[in-house]
Amino acid sequence: MDLTTISLIATIAIGIWTIYRDRRLDSVDIDKRITQQDTNYLLLKAELKQLQEKQADQEQSLKKLEESINILNLNVQKILTILEKP
Repeated sequence: MDLTTISLIATIAIGIWTIYRDRRLDSVDIDKRITQQDTNYLLLKAELKQLQEKQADQEQSLKKLEESINILNLNVQKILTILEKP
């Protein structure tokens, strides 16, 4: 083997090693990013559930408030009717 063949083999080996190393590092980085996105997704999902529960509670409170207002409105109408009688 002459020097050209040895340098060609070394260059190819170094090129293959570089490609392998870069892809391995990329896969580690991608795994980290996927794990982080999964964590973010789970946190957002939990927060969304809490917001939905709060919204349901507020809707119930609003219904109770509307019922109270309607009752007060009826009572005011009764009082006005009584006061209008001569």
